[in-house]
Amino acid sequence: MESGAGIQNMLFVGEKILFLSGGRIYSMTMEGEIEAEINISEDENVTQLLNDSDGNVCCVVSNPEKSYICTVNTENMTLNGDMLVIPDEISGKLLKGNGAYRFFAESKSKFYGITKENTSEVLVDFVKSGLSVVYQGMINVGENFMAVEQGKLLLLTENDSEDNADTVTIKVGCLAQMIELEELAAKFNRSSSKYQIEIDSYGKNLESGNIPDEDFEKLKLDIISGKAPDILICSNAELMQNLASKGAFADLYELMESDTEINTDTLMPNIVESYDMD
Repeated sequence: MESGAGIQNMLFVGEKILFLSGGRIYSMTMEGEIEAEINISEDENVTQLLNDSDGNVCCVVSNPEKSYICTVNTENMTLNGDMLVIPDEISGKLLKGNGAYRFFAESKSKFYGITKENTSEVLVDFVKSGLSVVYQGMINVGENFMAVEQGKLLLLTENDSEDNADTVTIKVGCLAQMIELEELAAKFNRSSSKYQIEIDSYGKNLESGNIPDEDFEKLKLDIISGKAPDILICSNAELMQNLASKGAFADLYELMESDTEINTDTLMPNIVESYDMD
C-alpha cells in the first residue's frame, strides 16, 4: 500500500474489509491487518469499489483506452473475467442498481441505468426534468427517483405522455457540452409547460474550440437526414458560413418582421450587421 494514500471507499465482506486506496484494492482483517492486494496491470487504476444489484463485489478499472467493471473474487482476491465496458456517455460514479439495472450511473446532465447486457438507458434527463445540472445526489426509490438540489429534497416521478401531448420541443444543438446552457434550459423547462428545451451536445465533454472532425460530420449528417436541431450554437465561423451557403438556416429577418419584441428596431445595429450573412 502506498505511503500516505488515503482510503477512498470500503466494503465489509464477511469477516474482512475490502478497501480502495491509491488505485488498488486491499483486504484487511477486522483488527486492521492488511492481508492481500489484488494484482492489476501497472497502466490501470481502480477508481471505484461497490456492490451490484445482486450483491456481488465489483470494481471500476480504468486505463488509457477505456473504463470497465469487473467482479471481485473475494476468496482469492482476483478479478473475474466478466468485463462490462462502461459506455462513453457515462462519466460519473456508479451506484448499486436494482430490478432490471445492475448499476445506476451519473453524468453531468443525465442519470442512467446499466443492464447486465451492457446496455445503458437514460432514466432521468436533468434538463428535461427542470433540474439544475449541478445537483447533489440521486437515489432510486422504487419506480421513482429522489434528488437533492440546492438544499431541497425532490421526488421525481415519470411524466404522463398525455400531459405532454401539446408540449412543443425545441431542439438546441451545440458543438460542446455547455453546462451554463444546460442550467438555463433546465430553468426554462421548469417554468414552461408549453415549450421544452432539449439539448444535443455534439462533441460531449469537450471544450468549445477543440471539436474533432467526426463531430462536425455528425452534425452535417443530422442536417442532411432531417434531424437537424432547431437552434445551433457554434463558434466555428467557417462551418456556419458553409451551412448558410447551402441554405441550412432560416432567414431571421423574415421572422423578425412579425415579432414585436425582437426585431431590427430593438437590436443594436452593429450587432445585427456583424452577424449579417448574404
